[in-house]
Amino acid sequence: MLHRALTIREMGTKDMRSRHDTVPDWIFEYGKDMAPFNAGTIRMDREDIRLAMDMFYREMGWDAKTGAPTYDIYRKFGLESVAKELKKKDLVT
Repeated sequence: MLHRALTIREMGTKDMRSRHDTVPDWIFEYGKDMAPFNAGTIRMDREDIRLAMDMFYREMGWDAKTGAPTYDIYRKFGLESVAKELKKKDLVT
């Protein structure tokens, strides 16, 4: 959680989903003649990755749109002072 807060602070954005948690295009294009998730390929499916990110953010209690922890989640884990500092910079929801 604290690492995520540091990343948000240093990047100056709470939009981790589109600015940080990105997957390179080649992973979706590798082995174009092969279906994703089959033997012999490492190709992934964009919708599956999007769903996995949604599920991960939800499990962590983070905002699904931004991929950033919410103020309440910071507080839940004893990091309210971190949340307050991020809030001053409009970096927490």
